[in-house]
Amino acid sequence: MSLSSVIYLCSFIMLVVVAGIMLGLPRDTVPLTAKIYLCTQVFWVISVWLANQQWSYFGKLYAEVYTYSVLPMLCALVVLTLQFCSSEKMLPAGLWAIFGVAAIFLITRKVFLMPNMTPRDNLAIWIGGLTTAVFISCGIALFLSIGEYQGPILENIKITLVLFWLIEGLLQFYILTLKTRGDDERAIRVHTVLPGLVAIFLFFYLAWSLSQVRVPELGRADSPESTPRALEN
Repeated sequence: MSLSSVIYLCSFIMLVVVAGIMLGLPRDTVPLTAKIYLCTQVFWVISVWLANQQWSYFGKLYAEVYTYSVLPMLCALVVLTLQFCSSEKMLPAGLWAIFGVAAIFLITRKVFLMPNMTPRDNLAIWIGGLTTAVFISCGIALFLSIGEYQGPILENIKITLVLFWLIEGLLQFYILTLKTRGDDERAIRVHTVLPGLVAIFLFFYLAWSLSQVRVPELGRADSPESTPRALEN
């Protein structure tokens, strides 16, 4: 098994562990949108890994599987960000998430889209620009929402996602740069190693931090009187 396959599998296992911990928390502790986002990311990771077992990174079929699996994750990511920024105080951050995605996407397409590109390269630039835009814009918006304290559980989730989204967005931008310069080999190495390693370390931290939550106290979170106390302790 190649190094990239091992990294993909480890990141998949780490995501499943985090998902299991989240699902084991009391019903109203973690937003449903966060659980949906995590499930779509698990689907994305396993789809990309399975596609690579069948087809080359340079093939059209791999690019299509990557595209169709990443789009639900990006949609869930935007919805989760808008929920965290839905209060009146966080309205500017929510507006940035929407307009920032559009602005960064248009900029990356203008910078990286070159004439006479093959359909596969065109698709790679399109989806790479969209992924870059969503990760960076939503990462910034979610960082701004940290100022609105919502308890230690949500704060740990926010911090992890902010770091993950911003790093992933910068890596996607770097991959686009390499592809535009014609350095496909290095772009593939970055694509198959660094994002997975980032996911492993950050979601390990999230799994560890969520596992430290005192479950007996959270068990009383279903009652309206105990919910604020459970989130503040």
